[in-house]
Amino acid sequence: MPAFHRQWRQQISKLTTTATALTAPSFARGQVNLSASGIRMPIQTAVQKNDLCLLMLALNEASEPICTLSEVIWTAPREEGPGIIAGMQFLNILQQDQQQIEMFVNQRQPGKAETLA
Repeated sequence: MPAFHRQWRQQISKLTTTATALTAPSFARGQVNLSASGIRMPIQTAVQKNDLCLLMLALNEASEPICTLSEVIWTAPREEGPGIIAGMQFLNILQQDQQQIEMFVNQRQPGKAETLA
């Protein structure tokens, strides 16, 4: 996995320090249910159980994005609006990123949804 992490960090560097960041797609902010092991979130893209997703999270505007390879564990229709709700488990995440998520979550009230960039 070290090669995967090295490549991952190279992509993060490109997204945060080059013109790539200026042309990268922006996504709407949305409410999610986040834990150190996974995330529940609304998405527009059609996914199915067991699909793998490359997920980038910005916990705040000042921090580097957190990248993780995630597996779709379940999906459900959204109550309102287009798209679906997906529950994803983090499969491959740097330990420091997982700890950062854990600290972020612990600083918030239990059960309260957060809006992420």
